[in-house]
Amino acid sequence: VNQDFLQLDAPIQAKKTKFTENQKIKEAISRSVNKNMENELRGRANDSVTRISSAQKAVADHHKAKAAQAESSIKVQGDIKESANSME
Repeated sequence: VNQDFLQLDAPIQAKKTKFTENQKIKEAISRSVNKNMENELRGRANDSVTRISSAQKAVADHHKAKAAQAESSIKVQGDIKESANSME
């Protein structure tokens, strides 16, 4: 009987403490969600504001094509070196 009494005599967590812990958890979650939403909204707003002329777009496309061509030539040169090394 004494063991049952000791188990029932455990300290009870105060309701106010439970409430404040729940509030802290809710605040942390809402803060992180709000930050993510704010970043997403800012990103969408910045994407729609940026407008470029057709000449600027043509220049950007040209630079992308040059970069892709340079990247492919580097890969080809690497393949040639590998095949030369394997022949030795």
